[in-house]
Amino acid sequence: MKSILEKIGRHKKIVIALVAVLIIAVTASVVVSNAKEKQKAMMAEMSKLETEQIEKRTLVESISATGTVTSTGSKSVTTDVTGVDVLEVNVEVGDTVNEGDILCTLDTTELELDLADAQTSLNATQGTTNIKVSEAERSLSEAEESRDINLERADEDVADAWNDYLLALTDLEEAEDAYNDAQAATISKSAEYELSKTKLAEAETAMNNAAAGSGKGSTYETQFSVEVKALQEYIKSQNLTNIPGALDKLYISNTELQTYTASSIVDSAAMTADQTTAIDGYLGTLKGYQTAYLSASSADVAYQQAQAEYQTLQAETTEWQTKYNSAKQTESSCESAYEQAITAANSKLDAYNQQVRSKEDTVRNSDSTVSTQESSLASTKISATTSGTSEKKQIRQYEDQIEACTVTAPMSGVITEVNVEAGDSYAGTTIVTIEDTSAYEVTVEISEYDINKVEVGQQVVIKTNATGEEELKGTVKEIAPRATEGSSEVTYTVITSIDTPCDALKMDMTAKLSIILESKENVLTVPYDAVQEDEEGNYYIEVVSEDTTAVAPENATEMPEDAQMPEGEAQTGETSFEMKNKAMPGGAPDSEGMPSTQTKRIIITKGIESDYYIEVISDEVTEGMEVVIPATEGTGGFDIQNMMQRQGPMGGF
Repeated sequence: MKSILEKIGRHKKIVIALVAVLIIAVTASVVVSNAKEKQKAMMAEMSKLETEQIEKRTLVESISATGTVTSTGSKSVTTDVTGVDVLEVNVEVGDTVNEGDILCTLDTTELELDLADAQTSLNATQGTTNIKVSEAERSLSEAEESRDINLERADEDVADAWNDYLLALTDLEEAEDAYNDAQAATISKSAEYELSKTKLAEAETAMNNAAAGSGKGSTYETQFSVEVKALQEYIKSQNLTNIPGALDKLYISNTELQTYTASSIVDSAAMTADQTTAIDGYLGTLKGYQTAYLSASSADVAYQQAQAEYQTLQAETTEWQTKYNSAKQTESSCESAYEQAITAANSKLDAYNQQVRSKEDTVRNSDSTVSTQESSLASTKISATTSGTSEKKQIRQYEDQIEACTVTAPMSGVITEVNVEAGDSYAGTTIVTIEDTSAYEVTVEISEYDINKVEVGQQVVIKTNATGEEELKGTVKEIAPRATEGSSEVTYTVITSIDTPCDALKMDMTAKLSIILESKENVLTVPYDAVQEDEEGNYYIEVVSEDTTAVAPENATEMPEDAQMPEGEAQTGETSFEMKNKAMPGGAPDSEGMPSTQTKRIIITKGIESDYYIEVISDEVTEGMEVVIPATEGTGGFDIQNMMQRQGPMGGF
C-alpha cells in the first residue's frame, strides 16, 4: 500500500488529471441523459397536432346586411282643383281605406254655375251649324248609293268568273287525281308483275330440284321385299320358331319397324348369339330400305307440290302482265285529260283577272266621287266643330274640376298623414298620405365590394326583432344602378321583398337579412383555417397519413439528437431549422418508444365558402380524413420557439 501511495505521490498531477476527466465524463453522461428525456418530451408534444375530420355538409354563401322595413307602395293624394273650400274630411291618421273610398269633399257651387253658362253658349253655336252638316251628309249619301250599285254589279261579274274558274279547278283536280291514281296503278301492277316473274323463276328452280330426287321409291320397295324373303329363308334354315304374326308385319310402310329386334320376331329362348346377330343384321338392312323409301316418297310429294305451285304462278304471271299493259293504257289516257284540264283552268283564270281589273276601274271612279263629297262634309263638320271649341273645352274643365272635388283613395292602405280640415281653402298641397300595408319590403345598403355578387331574383332570409328567430323568406327586387349619395363609404341601395306573410311586421322596423349567393348540399368541407397556400399559389391541406413509410413534409427538418441551439438563439426563441407547426417524420414509435405523426399534403381546389367552413375539391380527399389545423401564435398549438426556450442555455436535447 505504501508503495502505491508513493507512486501516486510521484504522479500526483497525472492522477488529478485522470480524476477530473472521469468527473467530466460522468457529468456529460448525466447531461446527455437529461437532454434525451427533454427531447422525448418535446417530440411527444410536437406529435399532438390539432386536427378535425373532413365531413360532408350543406354550405351557404351569403351577404349579410341590416335595413328598414317599408311598405311596397305609398301615395301622396292631391287633386287638380284649387281655390275652393274643404267641406268635409272623412278620414283620420291610422284609418284603413280601400281603393275608391271618399277621403274628403270640396265645395262645387261656383263651378256648377259656370258649367251651366258654358253649356247654354255651346247649344246656340251648334244649332247654327247643324243644317250645313245635314246638307253635306245628304250629298255624300247619294254618291255612296251610286257607288254601291256599281260595285254590286262588278262583284257579280267577278263572282261569276271566279265560280267558272273554281269549276275548272275542280275538273283539273279530278283529272290530276285520276292521272296520279293511274300512275300509281301502273307502278303497282308493274311491281306485282315483276314480283310474279321472280316467284315463277323461283318455283321453276324448286320444281327442277324436286324432280331430281323423285321416282326412287319403287326401287327401295323392291329391295325391301327381297331382303324380307332372305330373312324368312334364314329363319327357316335355322329351324327357329317364329313369333306368331311377327313376319306379317315386315312391310315397308310399317311405322313400328324401326323398333324391331331379333326377339321381336323369333323366340329368343331358341336363338343363339350368332343367330340373334344375324337376324338383327337383316332387320338393320330392312330399316335402312324403309328410311330410304320414306325419304323418296317425300321427294315425290315435294315434286308434285312444286309442279303445282309452278303452274299456279305461271297463270298468275300471265294475268299480271295483262293487268300491267292495261294500266299503262289507262295512264296515257288520264295524262291527256289532265293536260286539257290545265289549259281550261288557265283560260278561266285569265277571264277572272279581266273582271277584277274592270271592277277596280269602277271602284276607283266611284270612290273619287265619294271622296269629294266626304271632303265637303268633313270641311263642314270642322267648321261646325271649331265654332264651339272654346265652349266645349270650358265645359270639360268645369266637369273635371267638379269631379275632382270628390277626393277618393287611389289605392288601399293605411292613412299615415292628414293635412287639411273642414273650412280650409284648398291650395293644391297633399291632402292625405296612404301607405300600402298589404305587403312589405326591406331596403338595405350593400358595400361596393359585394354589390357585383347580388342579382335580382336571389333568395333572401330575413329576421326582425319583432319576429324573433322566425326566418322570413324574400327575394331581391331592385338594385340601384348608382351609389347612394351622402354615405361615408360607397354603398348601393338594394330592395328585397318579404314573401312570408307575417302580421307582426310594422313599417320602419329594423330587419337583418342574408342574401343567398350560392348553396351546395353534401359537399366535402374543412375548417376555413385548414386551407393553406404554397409559394406557387396552390391551395392545399395537410391530412394525417397512416402510411408509416411516407416521407415527411417537404419543409420539415429532422432535428439530430446532438443538435444544440446557438447561445443567442436559445435566448431569443428562434431556431436555425424549420419545425414550427410541422409533424415529425415516421408514423410509428421511434427507437426510444416516442410516438410521432406523419402528415400528407393534398393539393385542392377551393369551392363554396361559408363563415366557418370551405368546400375542398380533390380526387384524393375522402370523408372521414383527419385534416390538420395549423397552429398560430396564441392559439395553444405547438410552438418550437417556446420549446427551445424551455430547454435552457444548453440548447441540446
